[in-house]
Amino acid sequence: MGNRSRLFIQKKDKEIVLFESNNSLPFFWLTLVDKGEVVRALKYWRKLEKLEQYGEEEEIMESLEEYSTYIEISRKSLLQNITIAKQLLSTHFSKVIALYGDFVDFIQSNLNEEDTLYIDMIQFSSFYDSVDIFEKVILQEIDAVHQKKARNITFLDSNDLIASGTGFVNLLFVDFSKCDTYQNALKNRKSAPVKNQVTYSSKSLGMNLILLILCPVFSWITYKMIMDDGFTTGEIVLGLSNLGFYAVSLFGITSQYNAFRRNMKRNSKK
Repeated sequence: MGNRSRLFIQKKDKEIVLFESNNSLPFFWLTLVDKGEVVRALKYWRKLEKLEQYGEEEEIMESLEEYSTYIEISRKSLLQNITIAKQLLSTHFSKVIALYGDFVDFIQSNLNEEDTLYIDMIQFSSFYDSVDIFEKVILQEIDAVHQKKARNITFLDSNDLIASGTGFVNLLFVDFSKCDTYQNALKNRKSAPVKNQVTYSSKSLGMNLILLILCPVFSWITYKMIMDDGFTTGEIVLGLSNLGFYAVSLFGITSQYNAFRRNMKRNSKK
């Protein structure tokens, strides 16, 4: 299933999902929120993070019932942020401005006075080592939008304006799903699939390093078994498996190193 994100409207009696995404957080959604709205929501996430480490299951469930994990977007900030985002996109990403215009028009046409707009991104945050790291990344992206620093934008990929732009529209909204800009984004996404970049994670790097350190141990065990018993099917399988672990760990370390370099390069531009 993956880690899902949702952009939805809460009405008096029901919740209506407008867009959703799997294993990604669409950039267009982030243009709608203020830093303060993110910070307020993530204060509660930190409480949940501590409860998951040290709290009882009953305490966690009670906390979930008492507070919302969603990021609320006020109507005032929505209108202000749309204006700011349009200025950024018109100047630096002119090819996506039409799609963005249809995206925000669609949201506003479905948002009544008594409704509330939310982003649910808590599952996506699990790709990061902690709430603090996730918050830093999201706030940097919002800063890049408000300061109109196009080179610091990391969530928008022009090769995939669905999962990195609008997200996938709820199929109940036929009109938007058939609009030209959305259909073009879908077609371009199919013809130019995006290779997902590995996100730097110290946990993943640590696990791969541990695996690499253990590989020589298994190599020595394999060698001893061959010396004692000769080449048998078991020794051959063990030896090939050990080579596979070498390959997996080295690939993982290389991927994490490259992801770390991308982060350093990105931060050096700020």
